[in-house]
Amino acid sequence: PANEQERKWVETAIAETWQKNSSVIFTGWGQATPEAKGIRIKIEDSSSGPHTEGLGKQLHGKKNGMTLNFTFNNWSPMMKQRRKDYIVAIAVHEFGHALGLAHEHNRKDCIFCDKEKQGTDGDVYVTTCDSSSVMNYCNPNYNNWGKLSAGDKKAIRILYASATTNNAPTVANNQI
Repeated sequence: PANEQERKWVETAIAETWQKNSSVIFTGWGQATPEAKGIRIKIEDSSSGPHTEGLGKQLHGKKNGMTLNFTFNNWSPMMKQRRKDYIVAIAVHEFGHALGLAHEHNRKDCIFCDKEKQGTDGDVYVTTCDSSSVMNYCNPNYNNWGKLSAGDKKAIRILYASATTNNAPTVANNQI
């Protein structure tokens, strides 16, 4: 109950971004049981900051597979000034990892970015390097403030297209 509002901000942000632009439906937003599967989220203000313990399927059922921060008392206290904005931006970024996306700036074709690589650079590039991506640490807007870029939308539609809405970009339409 202490962080119900913040959890609702996260749930709404994910519904309006990743879920809206793919066939993925996120469910089970309640408290995890010891045997729970799916993405298990820990809310903590730790020195290591918000993060995931893997990408995509690697998080399935992993205890504390994702860590989010709602207070920013210890990790990056300046974020308290725009707490909701940071909670939303970070959640959208971390759920990108849950969907299997690596950091955009890790890519070999992101030559404009000199940020230190974190984690893997992913298995497959489905779009060109996207400087506006929520997954790009070189985006001048922090995690693009939780707003998916055109490239983010294109990538997630390629990876998780909805068969019923046929929203996947196609080669025939010169969208890939």
